[in-house]
Amino acid sequence: GVDWPVEAVATLRNGGLADVGSAELVWMVDGEPQGRQTVESIESEQTLEAKWRYEFNETGTYRISCRIDRDDDLPADNT
Repeated sequence: GVDWPVEAVATLRNGGLADVGSAELVWMVDGEPQGRQTVESIESEQTLEAKWRYEFNETGTYRISCRIDRDDDLPADNT
């Protein structure tokens, strides 16, 4: 509802053989950036949960997504 916080949770997985250092996570609503947060490093083959709270100004249906903002060899898996 309007002015009620919604909590989104993303599970980030490092499927690589090496640990990954901290990174910037960009949260989006309908494809538009709405928030940023720094996530800790993730060890090889491990996961990390990132949580984000947001309050909508209008009722409706929205798409919440996030992506890791970093350059690497496989950018398609950063979303």
